[in-house]
Amino acid sequence: MSYVVLVLDNFHFMDPDEEYELPAFDDADAALAACRRIVDQDLVHMHEPGVSAEALYDKYLMGGETPLLQTVGSPTVYFSARDYARLRCAEICAGVGTDMQGAYADTAARAAGEGVVH
Repeated sequence: MSYVVLVLDNFHFMDPDEEYELPAFDDADAALAACRRIVDQDLVHMHEPGVSAEALYDKYLMGGETPLLQTVGSPTVYFSARDYARLRCAEICAGVGTDMQGAYADTAARAAGEGVVH
């Protein structure tokens, strides 16, 4: 049983040469953390002072990376990179959660609909 994260490049949509896969994870929490980290890294890199959450989100959709969480013989886990990015854009542009050390756990606890589905 494992969790696999396939990462798609929004700028090169549907181009398999621009996709990559992370090594498999043994547990859902580690896989979810990797997905959140990928989105967070893009958003922090793309963020500029004064940009609105909507503008940052649009920028992410055009050029960020989208992690897809796939389960292999494990309970299904749901992660929406778009939903997570929208939540993080609002937080980052409001100046909340820009410290990535603690942001993952805090935001993960509030991310609606994310987690293991039995």
